[in-house]
Amino acid sequence: MLIRSAEINVQTGDIEYTEREVDEIAIAPSIRIAEIDARLTAIDLASVRALRATVAGAATEADRDQLAVWEAEAAALRSERAGLTAVSPNA
Repeated sequence: MLIRSAEINVQTGDIEYTEREVDEIAIAPSIRIAEIDARLTAIDLASVRALRATVAGAATEADRDQLAVWEAEAAALRSERAGLTAVSPNA
């Protein structure tokens, strides 16, 4: 598979284009890692209100339960990501 990328030279402002051939199998871990990173960010953003309530001493049982669910999911995702990173060290 041919991958095209562009980089901006910050000194000159020029755009430099490159092309390279990559193995499609090598791309799959990178895609999953990006999906995991996106989900971890979503969990972080979603947990702000419940965390604020916890710090303020106003958290409900539902807040604490939801935080536990999100933390369990995040831990599983971080573990999966670590395994993928070992397979694809450029991630």
